[in-house]
Amino acid sequence: MPLIGTQGRINYNPTLARHQLGFPLRDKPNNTLLEGRSELGPCNCVALEAYTLWVKKRALELKMSYAYERPMSIVVGESLTLTNQDVEELEDAFAKMKQEKDMWEERFHALSRKHEELQLESKEKDALIELLEDRVSLSPNVLLVFANNTRANHSKIMEHLEQENKDLKDEIARMTAMMESVLAAQSQPSPTPPP
Repeated sequence: MPLIGTQGRINYNPTLARHQLGFPLRDKPNNTLLEGRSELGPCNCVALEAYTLWVKKRALELKMSYAYERPMSIVVGESLTLTNQDVEELEDAFAKMKQEKDMWEERFHALSRKHEELQLESKEKDALIELLEDRVSLSPNVLLVFANNTRANHSKIMEHLEQENKDLKDEIARMTAMMESVLAAQSQPSPTPPP
């Protein structure tokens, strides 16, 4: 099958194959491109010297200035050896850092516990505040009484209560007098009818 497009995809459309080649392809292509592959050797990404020289020559012809990068070489440094004193100093520093790390972890855990306790206490206080707000929210009649219960209205309310108290005492006295008259009437002997 012929290759088409910029992506290098294979065309399976016989109409396009007929247009490109002049005839439709009915079978797979021959494996002529795969012949002699074993003679080329294994694939690797290292450019051969001849190719590198050709690229440089071609770049000069086209006046393309590519900076030549020298291949990186491995720099072998001196072997690092530590004296016993250096090792002891490093071990002491490591032990000190470990103690310091443990101390900071303990502080973190203590502060974390305290933070959790404060959050729990805050939630409890919020719940208590909601409960108290629910209790404080009163019916409209009680709120009206509290709204009218000012110093200016205090004397009027007291006079009204004193008047009600006086009326109740008068009512009690009247009821007591009526009860006494009823009891007195019942205690008198009833007249006997003549024979």
